[in-house]
Amino acid sequence: MEWHAPRLVHGDFDDDHIFAHHGTYTGIIDFGEIQGSSPLYDLGHFKLHDGQYHHDRLGFRSLAAGYNEVRELSYEDQVEIDLWALWIGTRRLARRYKYNRRDSQGNWGRYHDHLRKTVQIEIQLLVHKI
Repeated sequence: MEWHAPRLVHGDFDDDHIFAHHGTYTGIIDFGEIQGSSPLYDLGHFKLHDGQYHHDRLGFRSLAAGYNEVRELSYEDQVEIDLWALWIGTRRLARRYKYNRRDSQGNWGRYHDHLRKTVQIEIQLLVHKI
């Protein structure tokens, strides 16, 4: 995933960080996780978290369509985005297991369930792409 020169990226970009007013984009917040990485890292992070709150999973499609208006995403870029989503999701799951983040009833919670489901989806997408 070193196909692109590193750039500054948001680091934990998802739909919670995008502001809009009456359907018009107004800004992005929360740069506490900013880092140097592939310019596609944030797209992978966004894809991983798409559908976490709204189950339609249309946010990533809209984001990618807007990105394509500025710079067309190649097939290799799309594979890299999937790899980033898989890598970030696997890393987050490992952290949850390491710190045993279960609720008082022993359940892992909604975020854990979302991560597991999305990681499985990304694995299947990559199996068919590669």
